Amino acid sequence: MRKLLAPALLGTALVAGLTTGCTALLDKTVAASEVEAQIAGKLAGQLGGKPRSVSCPADLRGEVGATLQCSLVTADGTERVVNITVTSVDGDQINYDIKSPAPQQTAPTTPTEPTTPTQPTTPGTGDTGAPTVPVVTQAQVEAEALRQLAPQLDGVPRSVVCPGDLRGEVGVTMECTLHFEDGTWRPTTITVTSVVGTTVNFNIRLGGAGE
Repeated sequence: MRKLLAPALLGTALVAGLTTGCTALLDKTVAASEVEAQIAGKLAGQLGGKPRSVSCPADLRGEVGATLQCSLVTADGTERVVNITVTSVDGDQINYDIKSPAPQQTAPTTPTEPTTPTQPTTPGTGDTGAPTVPVVTQAQVEAEALRQLAPQLDGVPRSVVCPGDLRGEVGVTMECTLHFEDGTWRPTTITVTSVVGTTVNFNIRLGGAGE
């Protein structure tokens, strides 16, 4: 009949989930039940109470570097892995570390915002999607005003000067100035009367004489 020596346990402080156990056996293995008992006793303080259960799949081989992975359920129901590693074998005494790393916390997944569909650009529009407003350039307005006003005037007009381009929107007005060769001038008001496609129609009204 094989004799079993009484287990010689090492009392050690728990540091970062690492503790040690040792068992003296003649057959150079530690029974799974013995390893489970060691785990429950060594990790109880670290885990805040005696584990609900500890389970090891096999006996621990008495060879330096041999490993065994067991599972443990804490008092609050958390499942944890326990890693056993043989650190030394002194005759019939097998020393091993018991390590139970804390379970990793999974960061919550941030829900992805739904993608707003891009509105198609309407043909003939600008980058903003708004309809393009036709524009009559300053030079075109000045030339047309001079052409239409010249036959109606007694003096010889020299030029028409406008402050800028004319936007092709009904009701838009612009104040220009008609200049004569003798140095006099008359205010001239340009008013958009209608817009058909890209054609801008405008009225030219001549004001009183100025100096």
